[in-house]
Amino acid sequence: MLIVSDSNIFIDMDVSGLTRQMFKLPESIVTPNILFDEELMAQHPELPVLGLSILEVSGDFVALVDHWLDKYPDPSINDLFALALAKQEQSSLLTGDKHLRSTAEQEKIEVHGTLWLMSRMYKEEIITIK
Repeated sequence: MLIVSDSNIFIDMDVSGLTRQMFKLPESIVTPNILFDEELMAQHPELPVLGLSILEVSGDFVALVDHWLDKYPDPSINDLFALALAKQEQSSLLTGDKHLRSTAEQEKIEVHGTLWLMSRMYKEEIITIK
């Protein structure tokens, strides 16, 4: 199972010291290539080595991003690429961004946040309460 993540999830995991642990989940965590290149590569170049897969958004879904830019003014373009990748891959989306969460819900795309991710790690016994 794939889970598409936007950039703020990686920031949250980095701040909490749980970046390595998130990649021990049975789900594969992916992000769009444009989001990785523009937002993550400079500060988090180790993510692909840890297990992040970087996928390309196909042409039809790039066109959908263009449509969403007019329809939803609040999420950033890179956030919309993450949403498009989730739709393309028929997967859920990980985000802590309220605007992207709202947009995902309006587009009927399953969305989860940082607390869900930490709960998943706990249930999989990757992390403990301590």
